[in-house]
Amino acid sequence: MRTNNTTLEAVETFTVKFAWGFAATVLLMLLLLALLLVAGLASSSFAQDAQPKTFASAGEAASALL
Repeated sequence: MRTNNTTLEAVETFTVKFAWGFAATVLLMLLLLALLLVAGLASSSFAQDAQPKTFASAGEAASALL
């Protein structure tokens, strides 16, 4: 007959360590997601309004292009 050397304390210790590791991983992922969102929103707030430049004639547009 095989004996089980695993004690209840060892199982509880593993469970607690696993739960803390999982919680720490989830919190780290949430922190990274928050940082990415803040970085994405901060860069878009500095964008300039896109106003197309108009020209009075085709020659003026060609000169600006060159």
